[in-house]
Amino acid sequence: TATRVSFAVAAVGACPRGGDRRLFVFDDPGPPRSQRTKPLMPSSLRARILVLSDAASRGEREDRSGPAVQAVLEGQSWSVLSREILPDEYELIRARLEALTDVDDCEGIFTTGGTGLGPRDVTPEATRAVIERDVPGLAELMRAEGIKKTRTAALSRGIVGVCKRKVIVNL
Repeated sequence: TATRVSFAVAAVGACPRGGDRRLFVFDDPGPPRSQRTKPLMPSSLRARILVLSDAASRGEREDRSGPAVQAVLEGQSWSVLSREILPDEYELIRARLEALTDVDDCEGIFTTGGTGLGPRDVTPEATRAVIERDVPGLAELMRAEGIKKTRTAALSRGIVGVCKRKVIVNL
């Protein structure tokens, strides 16, 4: 998981051109660089983390993925605004993603859990219901990077997309 998170964070927060902190997900790039009075992106990118696990949400299992994702994000200079745990329920996940994208306080939402092949693994479906644009290349790159550590990474159904100028990454 840490490898996929590191890769996703690096790709999402990458500077595509000469130090320009603009994320590739923005439709409106704003005024030309010469006319900007402030940067398009804050100097520290802000994130929210959703941990999706039935057992962790009931307190039956300790959540280890949320703190791991947070550590990687913070190691890449992201500020983590919140870390929440929800059960693997499609409507709860979809509604929470919609609520988080309605507020203009972060640039990224990172989810962990619910991307496997089990009958309750519904994170990609809930995410797909919310996103406006799919970013399949980033999800493919995360799987390719994950395969270097574990062959089962190919079974991840996680997606990456954009909603209301926020990137949503299923890890």
